[in-house]
Amino acid sequence: MNAYECFLQDCKERLIKAAPPECKFGGAYNGRGEYAHILLDPEQRYLLIADEQFRNEDACKPLFGGEVHFHPCSHHVNSSQVFCINVFAPLMVGKQRSRNMKSFLNGIGVALKGDIVYFNEDGTVGTRFEYKPSGKDRTNFDFYVVTSLDEKVYFEIKYTEPEFGRPQKGSRKECEWAFYKQMCDQSRYLSGLSHESFYSNFQINRNIGHITRDGNEFVVFVFPYSNPSLRFPFTEYAKMGRVKVCLSEQLAKIADKAFPDNQVLRLYYHK
Repeated sequence: MNAYECFLQDCKERLIKAAPPECKFGGAYNGRGEYAHILLDPEQRYLLIADEQFRNEDACKPLFGGEVHFHPCSHHVNSSQVFCINVFAPLMVGKQRSRNMKSFLNGIGVALKGDIVYFNEDGTVGTRFEYKPSGKDRTNFDFYVVTSLDEKVYFEIKYTEPEFGRPQKGSRKECEWAFYKQMCDQSRYLSGLSHESFYSNFQINRNIGHITRDGNEFVVFVFPYSNPSLRFPFTEYAKMGRVKVCLSEQLAKIADKAFPDNQVLRLYYHK
């Protein structure tokens, strides 16, 4: 096995071992086979959420801004969506949730001045999982934070994926490139980027394009350093001050600094 295959196998084995005993594995993929890392019943995906208070649909609705949208593979033990929920859901509840979220993000390098805006029953778009901007943009952010001062933080979460997203078939059509070219021209960092350069790191550039020249946005990529397939693209983005990388191996250290007086949160991130 190569380095990525070793990482993937080790990750699946560790997660299966750590899963609650109620989890029943051996599910099919695309209707075929029996896989040790896939739950037999997709509805058991809630058991993969680390914080037990979110292990039902009603508890998750406010986290998604209303209707819960799970990915088709969210019942896989290595689901990046569940990983994302496990990282940020504990920061979306409680009386100190705004302070907790800001402290945690500050540890990533994202300093916010406004208060965190959460989901409102009136339909106001607030901090949430699975955020999709309006318009022609087909980007779907795994997590999104917005503040009372209209500061915005967009998150791309990877876990065991073998790469960042490539353009789908047909997405290089001139009509679509016209949209992305306009995005690049308005971007703080991608102005003047060529067609080929943009598509060479499609998902990464598409996300960074949301950092506008005059706006107050950040883009954060969260992934394990132990996944060798996800390391290489970021050296060229190191000079972009509003682009941040958070390695999952650093989460416990970030929590220790962010929550010196909150033992519950510190212990949670050390799991």
